[in-house]
Amino acid sequence: MIVKTTFMHHWKTEQLVKLTGDKAAPLAMLYGWSHCQESRAWQFPKMTKEQLAAVCRWGDRTPPCHEVLLEVGFVDRFKRGFAFHDWEEANAQLIQKWTCGQKGGRPKK
Repeated sequence: MIVKTTFMHHWKTEQLVKLTGDKAAPLAMLYGWSHCQESRAWQFPKMTKEQLAAVCRWGDRTPPCHEVLLEVGFVDRFKRGFAFHDWEEANAQLIQKWTCGQKGGRPKK
């Protein structure tokens, strides 16, 4: 998973901290992005708001996980579930490696 060095100072991250009043709130995105990598997916069309909160280790923070992550743009609505916004673009190389690995990897010479 690729996390840009500017993540902690990105406007979305700063907005997340402001809306929650919790400087640890950005950890939710690291947990969410880790879930994407482990699941080899970034769109979860059946994910409930409770599941999103669990994946992000949101706990008892307010506002609710889905509300604040949608508001700042870290997640998008996906049918009835959620998608992690632009995760596939930031991790295109990783996804490409997953795809190549499905074909048996690098051909032998």
